[in-house]
Amino acid sequence: MVLGVLLGIELPPLVLAAVTLLVILVVKSWTSSPANLPPCPARPFPVLGHLVHLRKDARRVMMEWRKQITRQIPSLRSSGTINREHPVYLGVTLDRTLSFSQHAMNVKAKVAARNSLLRKLANSNWGADPKTLRTTALALSYSTAEYSSAVWARSCHAKKVEAELKTLAAL
Repeated sequence: MVLGVLLGIELPPLVLAAVTLLVILVVKSWTSSPANLPPCPARPFPVLGHLVHLRKDARRVMMEWRKQITRQIPSLRSSGTINREHPVYLGVTLDRTLSFSQHAMNVKAKVAARNSLLRKLANSNWGADPKTLRTTALALSYSTAEYSSAVWARSCHAKKVEAELKTLAAL
């Protein structure tokens, strides 16, 4: 109604509702953009079916956007990763020189723990036939020792793991 009075014409209710909705959408988009800046000025604004470019406002808005963009200082956000001396990737412990010494010590400790269990089983009176011991050794110790051995087997520290596997063969 006010719009009709401003334009000096009488608008049908359906057109008035459409124009009111259009004005509401323009106002909402104007206030909902970042930092309450108007939307991108390169796009024309629809007003009563006509496309109007607001050049002066567009220049002002672009200058404000440029100021805000230059004020933003890029920052690195940490994702919570921790810098470790010996990181573990896919079960392989790495060190600075890629000599895999820490990994070989870890694998040797795991195999030694499994070997002690097999020694106890070998010295018992029940269920300790050679075939069962061999199957258990292959399942426990050898699979642990040979996991990702393609990565670290040529290391000079691989002999530590081999020595522990040889003690298993003596059972």
